[in-house]
Amino acid sequence: MSTVTTVPMGEIRMAHQAGILRTLLGSCVGVALYHKPTRTATLAHVLLADSSFRSETEGERLERTQMGRYVDTAIQEMLREIGNDARRDGEVVAHVAGGAEMLAAGRGESVGEQNQRAAQDFLHRLRIEVVSEDFGGSRARRMSIDASDGRVNIETIDVIEFQRESEH
Repeated sequence: MSTVTTVPMGEIRMAHQAGILRTLLGSCVGVALYHKPTRTATLAHVLLADSSFRSETEGERLERTQMGRYVDTAIQEMLREIGNDARRDGEVVAHVAGGAEMLAAGRGESVGEQNQRAAQDFLHRLRIEVVSEDFGGSRARRMSIDASDGRVNIETIDVIEFQRESEH
């Protein structure tokens, strides 16, 4: 039986050779990277599209524990954890999900849509293949990745179940 590790909002977790990483997503985006040769999986629960809008008062540098909050810093940190050489070899693949419209939409692009676009664009710029994605809609998702084989499972869940799980 594999150990299941929950990835909280704005954080990143890694599993090597065994273990399942899991997170619960609404408008946030889950980004999973998998390096098959080493059977290393990382999963980030990303809140916002990018870190460039941060004000000077937030400090010049994000603390390591804050890297998972933004698409750009989360993916960079995940690659660092896997080993940057893996990306150059083209051995890392990505799975992305989330970006639901959990609140009534206003005008313009929603937070979920911004997160989705940012994740897709950043991975494309890094030439990391996105092998699966599941975005949008109005329902939450539970996303998991198994480090033993890279298998990703994305389940759509009801809002009531999402509220119950997010309370624990």
